[in-house]
Amino acid sequence: MKVLFDRNYVSLVDTALTYNAQNRYPPATYRYLAPEMSNPHFRSNLDYRSDLYSAALTVFEYAAQEHPLAKSGDDLINTISRAVREPPKQLKNFRNGFNSGFCKLIDQLLKKKPALRPANIKQLIKSLDKIL
Repeated sequence: MKVLFDRNYVSLVDTALTYNAQNRYPPATYRYLAPEMSNPHFRSNLDYRSDLYSAALTVFEYAAQEHPLAKSGDDLINTISRAVREPPKQLKNFRNGFNSGFCKLIDQLLKKKPALRPANIKQLIKSLDKIL
C-alpha cells in the first residue's frame, strides 16, 4: 500500500509487492529512493546512508507538506531524473520556526553523494544531540 500526498487530500493506492515483468520496474517507492540507487551497480556501494537519505525525504515532506524533489504527476523517469540531477529544496525555506541546525542536518542527509552524508550513526546522533 502506498500513501499519496497532495495539498488537499491523502489517498491510499495498492502497490504490488512482487516484480512486474510487464513494466520492467522493480517494486519500490521511487519518490523516496536515494540517487545512488539509480545506478545499475548500486548494490556494490549500498550502505545505511541510502536509508538516511530516504528518512530525510520523509521528514522533509512531513515538515514542509511538500516533497523536496518530486512533483505531483511525475512519472518514474522524471522522479528518478530529478533525484539524480536537481538539488533538493531546502527545509529552511518552508519552516522558518525550525532550528537552523536541524534544517542543515536535513540538507546534509539529502546530499546526492553518500560520502557527503554523515559518515556513521554516531556522527548523526552527535549532530542531533547538538541540535536538541
